[in-house]
Amino acid sequence: MKTITDSGTTVDSKTPRDIKKTVFLAEDDPDDHYLIKAAFEVVDPSVEIVSFYSGDALVEHLKEKRTKLDLASPCIILLDLNMPNCDGFETLSMIKTMPESCALPVIIYTTSRSDFDFQQAYQLGASSYIVKPSQYSVIERVMRAISVYWFDTVLVNSL
Repeated sequence: MKTITDSGTTVDSKTPRDIKKTVFLAEDDPDDHYLIKAAFEVVDPSVEIVSFYSGDALVEHLKEKRTKLDLASPCIILLDLNMPNCDGFETLSMIKTMPESCALPVIIYTTSRSDFDFQQAYQLGASSYIVKPSQYSVIERVMRAISVYWFDTVLVNSL
């Protein structure tokens, strides 16, 4: 798509459908990885899922790979709270204090319905809090909503 700027020059601009979409998934359960990937394949196959099985692995990736990531690629993080070693709260806290990632949207995706967990997640900087659905059809609906909102509706910070 071509856009004409105020100065009259023509530049290439990307529509939301043209851009690379990336979800960093930090989740220790392989079944949840499978279900989330399968749902995105159905609802928006253009979304690339980058899997991490611990919060530590995600944080290390953000620190070490910052310069190698596609700087034009909007990115969101789906983060489970209940993970061994570095749990979701610790991971979220680290993400939000690192210059490389502090502006990235972090969506908590957890089984916890605890008011304390909900409040704590938002206090630490979570962008959304989603309780994991138990039915696959609902997982698809949730992933579609995430894709439409975070990649097609709002402007998302890029890495």
